[in-house]
Amino acid sequence: MLGIGENKKNTALFIKAISSIYVSMHNIDLVNDTIEGINGSADELPGMTKGKNPNAASLLARIVDKIIDERSKDDMLEFLDLRTIRERLAETDTVTIEFLDNRDKWCRGRFITSEKDSDGIIKSVLYVVEVIDEEKRQRDKLMFLSEMDRMTGINNRGTGENKIRKALLNGNGGLFLLMDVDKFKSINDNFGHSTGDKVIIAIANCMRKSFRGDDIILRLGGDEFAAYIPHVLDKESAIPIVDRFLTAIDEINIYELKDRKIDVSIGAAFYMPEDTYSFDELYKHADDCTYESKKVPGSCVSFYKRQDKGDN
Repeated sequence: MLGIGENKKNTALFIKAISSIYVSMHNIDLVNDTIEGINGSADELPGMTKGKNPNAASLLARIVDKIIDERSKDDMLEFLDLRTIRERLAETDTVTIEFLDNRDKWCRGRFITSEKDSDGIIKSVLYVVEVIDEEKRQRDKLMFLSEMDRMTGINNRGTGENKIRKALLNGNGGLFLLMDVDKFKSINDNFGHSTGDKVIIAIANCMRKSFRGDDIILRLGGDEFAAYIPHVLDKESAIPIVDRFLTAIDEINIYELKDRKIDVSIGAAFYMPEDTYSFDELYKHADDCTYESKKVPGSCVSFYKRQDKGDN
């Protein structure tokens, strides 16, 4: 069994070993509200002196003002709140946060339980920071690639549908549009698949230009696309949005197609905030309307007629 002196020696060796991983490392005494820099203290906690410094909470708060990017300040203020750290570490030995510093570099802050009393109450914690910029940006890139349709760069089917399902579950009613290209097979057959790919990419670009930043746009596959526009709940509001998109479609100019125009058939259905039916049913409503639009020459939109509220 190790004695007290040996325990302290081993702890010191452990701290020294892991300190090389982090750009800054500090020991915080929660009982006496003191903080001591192990490394990186001058940069990480301005105003600190060597040894134990009083007012740990106040010194930690200076991080937010001094070196944290504006976009991460609110989250860091909450994370660095020592009043809640025991509760947050109750079921785990460490909690973390990812944040941007004032150099626009991604970092990971971490609290680690370092000492408890005989009753299991946390007496002290380590606060450490490591730079994870390369790791974070690579992870974000991989996430982006997994969520995006490779050809067009908009949401793929799985990601887009999941986002719409989440919006419906949160009661965010809106307008769902389902659309596909008229006679797309003949474009591939007569002009080649590379020209067909250009049509798909052009339509995706029209969606980017026509819809708002918080609208959900996605490629379902092949020549099928969809969009969900939150908070648009009636035809009067919907028609200008659809018209803007159709105008963009009409302006597509692909050299290989010569004078041939691109036409799309659109099915539109509203999901009201009080609705409780599934996304699959909403999809079917719009799909039925897309079929009706296909009966009309040229680009066309058909709106689903709700049985309970009449024609929207």
